[in-house]
Amino acid sequence: MSLTREAIIATALDLVEGSPGGLSLRALAAALGVTPMALYPHIGDLDGLLEAMAERCFKEGSAQDDCGEDHDLRDLLLWYCGRVLQYPGLTSAIVARHGALPAPHRAWTDAVTRCILERGLPGIWRDILVDHLHGFALASAAGGAGREEALAVYASHADQLLGSMFAGIGKPLR
Repeated sequence: MSLTREAIIATALDLVEGSPGGLSLRALAAALGVTPMALYPHIGDLDGLLEAMAERCFKEGSAQDDCGEDHDLRDLLLWYCGRVLQYPGLTSAIVARHGALPAPHRAWTDAVTRCILERGLPGIWRDILVDHLHGFALASAAGGAGREEALAVYASHADQLLGSMFAGIGKPLR
């Protein structure tokens, strides 16, 4: 196998989703049969690798346009929850870095923030929604819940949270 950016990203995804030990450039290089230094021209450092992995996994099919009639907060939450359920290892690796979020995550967070602020709600609701989503999806994935079943449960949670958010302000749920 020739060493390409796509091969590196695919192998890194296999590693991060298949092993509880997390992801390191050393482990990735060993899995690819190369030295860690051979990875740098293709992906840079670990942050560069996580950015590339996030671009591949969290950008496709994303819905981060402006919030409006065609774009609803519930859809944003369900789309992202589905991705976290599909890629819990990658999500955990990104959250564990405590650095800048990869571009797809920033775009999604910005869209959620816009949806909340455009409805005249306090920004703290973004943190509540994001923290609940991550906790729910990562715990569900760790517990072996099926993706569709977990998404259905999360949809119910999202409806309850959004209903609480919008209660009393006269704004529609969507």
